[in-house]
Amino acid sequence: MSLDRNTSDAPLLDTAQCVEALRAAEKPLKGRLVGTEHEKFGVIRDPLQPIPYNGAQSIRNLFFHLSDRFGWSPVEEDGNVIALQRGAASISLEPGGQFELSGAPLKSLHETVQEVATHFEELREISHELGLAWLPLGIHPFWTPEQVHWVPKKRYGLMRDYLPRKGGQGHVMMACTCTIQANFDWTSEQDFIEMMRLAMAISPLVTAIFANSRLYAGETTGYASRRMATWDDLDPDRCGFLDWLWNDDFGYRRYVEYALDVPMLFVLRNGEYKSSGGVTFREFQRAGFQGARATMGDWNTHLTTLFPDVRAKSYIEVRTADMNAVPFITALPALWKGVFYSPAGREAAMRLVRDYRPDQLRELRTVCIRDGLQGRFGDHKILDMAKDLLRAAGLGLNRQFDSPGESLYLEPLQMVLAREFSPGEETARRWQDEWGRDPAKLVEALSIFPAGE
Repeated sequence: MSLDRNTSDAPLLDTAQCVEALRAAEKPLKGRLVGTEHEKFGVIRDPLQPIPYNGAQSIRNLFFHLSDRFGWSPVEEDGNVIALQRGAASISLEPGGQFELSGAPLKSLHETVQEVATHFEELREISHELGLAWLPLGIHPFWTPEQVHWVPKKRYGLMRDYLPRKGGQGHVMMACTCTIQANFDWTSEQDFIEMMRLAMAISPLVTAIFANSRLYAGETTGYASRRMATWDDLDPDRCGFLDWLWNDDFGYRRYVEYALDVPMLFVLRNGEYKSSGGVTFREFQRAGFQGARATMGDWNTHLTTLFPDVRAKSYIEVRTADMNAVPFITALPALWKGVFYSPAGREAAMRLVRDYRPDQLRELRTVCIRDGLQGRFGDHKILDMAKDLLRAAGLGLNRQFDSPGESLYLEPLQMVLAREFSPGEETARRWQDEWGRDPAKLVEALSIFPAGE
């Protein structure tokens, strides 16, 4: 979740400023960092129910204890705490109360492991006191948007109203999905181009490896990643696969031109959110909106409302992995770091997809969302392509020198590929058989913190 706290009031006069903002984000080779984000579903154990925002067993109370005991600073909106910050990290809420850690930009994955461990150590203590459990899944296994508690955040109120006008899955995405994401730096415009194209091309394989949302609202769906399927019926203006990344003119300016033509969700002034009425950012920049003129702060906020499979802000964000068990949280940035930050890993990954046209990569994406590791793409098994991708990532991690030993974080993914099916397939099977479609049994089996531990 964006905290919408970039308050730069520098006037945005022309497109060149947006282009230069991307150029200014370039980092030197040895200055590149990795950021990791993850979300999880919270439930009250007894009786089993969604966590409300207010009350004894609530998000507000959880925020209070995290702030009081562990030094997190609250971020408020209209008297409601909507996030916590500590250093460069934040804890925030997705619309249905999903709990998100947005980690600090870090040099090594070893630091990421420690950051995640610290987060869960702090969360474990308070969760046991409040009787809360946390589910590491890509979509809610037994509740719908109508059954969860929506958080009191103005941004989400506007999105909740706007997105159903564009597609049928806006509320499902907002209230009932969880992901693991990772953020990476680029060194030049050419590096940006290569990373964006590679990320968009291999993201379908990452979807298949992490697919953990076959079960939604108590029913087995027709998708290995039901979470990723929501993006295809959400808002075509701002979501999905970007074919034009392979156009000859792609670079900083082309990405900016794309973002300028996406309708805005809102304009934020003095803490107040105003619905934009579908005005594009280009129109806002040219003529203003209800007396407001565009600023760089508005631009940076607008970039957080674009939801393609891969997006650019001041870093490249990869967005197609379902939430999974805790070891997968570090496995995702490990995979991407291996293919982004090592020439050998990048070249090996590029070889997997170099010969495919954008329309073919779209089809690969469709297959991976629907069938996961059990899918086929032409003459190829998705499983075999995923194994090749993991080898490329391992090669890249083993060739780096700044942070040795990081390839061990790929082990959870190697175990998935050895089983030959995506993680969510086992959950769907156990739901029908072992757990007898009993939500309480699913919670006790999958909870990040088992009862009494």
